[in-house]
Amino acid sequence: MDPQKVHWTLITGASRGLGKETALQLASLKIPLVLHTRQWNADAEDVVKACRSLGAVVELIQGDFSSPQETEKFLASYLSRFASTRGLVLNASHYYRGSLSSTPLLHLRAFNAS
Repeated sequence: MDPQKVHWTLITGASRGLGKETALQLASLKIPLVLHTRQWNADAEDVVKACRSLGAVVELIQGDFSSPQETEKFLASYLSRFASTRGLVLNASHYYRGSLSSTPLLHLRAFNAS
């Protein structure tokens, strides 16, 4: 199967919680999925196996959204492999740990855009 011809759906933060449940629901409909995880882990691999057992075509990718630069790097890599993506479930986001008064303006703008 040529990945450039498949109409993929990307689910960010798919290794647990809502992302996992969304992946399982879409997999049951046989929708081709690209599952994103921040870090490679057994949970992510288990979700891939579960989705494949439901008959879906599934790929797993890793990406760090902790900074705009890392997000851009992820997007460039993603689009080079899965340019025919037609669906997007934004379940993951970046965050800043600290007080509101010390939060960088860039993070506040990202929050406002969400």
